[in-house]
Amino acid sequence: IDREEGKSRLVETQVAFFLEGWVPEERWDQLRQALSDYPCAWEVRDPEPEEYPQVPVQLKNNWLTRPLNMVTEMYSLPAYGSVDPNPLMAPFFILFYGIMMADMGYGLLMMLASVVVLRRMRPKGTMSHFFGLLGLCGVSTFLMGAVTGGFFGDMIPQVLKILNPESTFVWFWPPLFTHLDDTLMILVGAMALGLIQIVTGMAISFIKKIREGQILDAVWEELTWWIVFAGLALAILG
Repeated sequence: IDREEGKSRLVETQVAFFLEGWVPEERWDQLRQALSDYPCAWEVRDPEPEEYPQVPVQLKNNWLTRPLNMVTEMYSLPAYGSVDPNPLMAPFFILFYGIMMADMGYGLLMMLASVVVLRRMRPKGTMSHFFGLLGLCGVSTFLMGAVTGGFFGDMIPQVLKILNPESTFVWFWPPLFTHLDDTLMILVGAMALGLIQIVTGMAISFIKKIREGQILDAVWEELTWWIVFAGLALAILG
């Protein structure tokens, strides 16, 4: 399929052909050295805004944001010239996953599975992203489990009671909150984190529109909502 699509970008005669394609800016010197061995001429230019939908997308990631490619690719890659959501949304995704699991035992299993597979099997592509993300979410799950005092649920105190009905297991540190006793606080905290994520997304959109010169759109579509949010907060606080 790629070969046939490539033919549509070729203009060919018996003695020469014309080819058009895309190359990342940082790899242009490498391509120029490769072309210098052939009797050919070349021209490089930046794409015009109307060509952006046709430009292929190559994300620039680090060790933290690269595993999130799996989640992004499930929906669609960001268009050329737009914002890469991975570094901006990665902390929320990893944190929310840990909050949902919140168990030291499961977190340890996830981290162990991630390290073993990545070190031993060295998967590529989507599988590599999956196990990398599994390890990061395992860290978050372990930390949130430490906060709530969960290790495979309440396995440790239950096992100790079976071995010795008079045993009273106490964690080395007191849990900050528990799922059964602090349900309302957990609900309020989840809503607060969700609000922070929404406001972060709106801030990204606001900055993007300002940079593109869409000042009125930024004011009426984002800034007005922040005024509403501030008014609600002041009303709640009295």
